[in-house]
Amino acid sequence: MLLRSFLLAFAVTASAAFAGVLGYAAFLLAWGSAHDDAMAVPYFYLVVIVAGTPTVLACGATWFGYRAVTRRSRRLPK
Repeated sequence: MLLRSFLLAFAVTASAAFAGVLGYAAFLLAWGSAHDDAMAVPYFYLVVIVAGTPTVLACGATWFGYRAVTRRSRRLPK
């Protein structure tokens, strides 16, 4: 029960972090295109690749772990 609660909290936090990373990347792209900044697209890809990839991996792993623990706890007799 404690592991399931911890994984759920971490999965929700990781999902919020991923949404934040994508939001910041979209902000960089929108701001750069509005101000004719030539570095907006490279910064966008840098943020998505460097920060987004580990964040989405952590998000997927925690949701997968939460789902596995939830399934396992349903199978065990109480």
